[in-house]
Amino acid sequence: MPHILVVEGDKRTPVEGRKFVVETDLQNCLEKFPELIPLKEIDPESPPLLAIGREVSLPQGAVIDLMYVDAAGILTIVETKLARSYQAHRAVIGQIVEYASYILKWTAEDIERIANEYLSSNRLRSQYQGKKLREIIPKLARESVPEQGERFPAEDFKSNLERNLREGRIRLIIGIDEVVEPLRETVIFLNSFSTFDIFLLQVRRFQETNKREIFVPSLFGYAPKAISQLSLWDFEKFFAHAKSRCKEPLVDVMEDLYRFSEDRADEVLWGRGTVTGSFTFYKKRGDERISLFAVYSDGRICVNFGAWKAKGIDEKVRNLVREKLNQIPGIKISSEKIDRYPSFDAKTLTRDTSIKIFKEVILFLVDEITERGNDEEAADAGLNNV
Repeated sequence: MPHILVVEGDKRTPVEGRKFVVETDLQNCLEKFPELIPLKEIDPESPPLLAIGREVSLPQGAVIDLMYVDAAGILTIVETKLARSYQAHRAVIGQIVEYASYILKWTAEDIERIANEYLSSNRLRSQYQGKKLREIIPKLARESVPEQGERFPAEDFKSNLERNLREGRIRLIIGIDEVVEPLRETVIFLNSFSTFDIFLLQVRRFQETNKREIFVPSLFGYAPKAISQLSLWDFEKFFAHAKSRCKEPLVDVMEDLYRFSEDRADEVLWGRGTVTGSFTFYKKRGDERISLFAVYSDGRICVNFGAWKAKGIDEKVRNLVREKLNQIPGIKISSEKIDRYPSFDAKTLTRDTSIKIFKEVILFLVDEITERGNDEEAADAGLNNV
């Protein structure tokens, strides 16, 4: 049984380890204390985790032990196993990768629904109980980058979450009470050749007094590759990355859309993408902002139908925008995407006629938002005069 030594001056007190009797004990600790997942050991700028699910159901009767998300829009799923279950250790790699294959078919709306159900449940005992995910994420983002005063739009988080799911960017963590060497070597190998991260989390528990426990977490399995960070992009960084990833005609399209955004948007905000930069066109309506589209430094353009729906833009208007965009050769947005965040390649706008249509569609939407805002202001004024 492992132990630690507590030293106070000349006083030395050995504290004996306390085993987790069942996996549920370990799950309870990880659910209550997300800080036990020490991601800062591998990335000092890693944002804090928010627990958003416990025993999440999957196809074929599978269940995820724990699910978390951070402000960068990266999901973390945790599967727990105790050291004495050797056969389970051999199967857990395939098990957690299978779970990931199901999750990567989800949308941001699926994640938000699961999170909101969990956050509203009676089992949750935290400052976030009863709140919505979109309310919590901006607060987490500000805590992650306190030196940056800009507001963190919930739409940016949702766009990042969609992109991470689409690109297979996810963290898989096997929570154990004691590291088993063959398992660690397998995890290191997988980490070296995958877009997702997979780690072993060892949590040791020590009982100092009846009311005081000590937990010692350690993360194993890291292999060098690109580390995702929650950082604010800017013009120079964005276009340097764009030029390294895209051909000149695509970069020209992105520069054109940036100038268009600067000229016609009420606000243009840079994203805090994990490895890909973005800027987003915002239109204001009263005290709220609506994100219309986002341009990414890898040459993708995302049309934010989901944000429009959340702000009450009529389905007929969203469908009309979809139909107008589909007039551009190379763009085909299906009708079920008008409450999501579909994207297309910037190369579809390299023709002068194509980018002209895109701008006209955006300006049409701007007019719709402005007209509705004026109608609401007029209605409010009328009520005040009654």
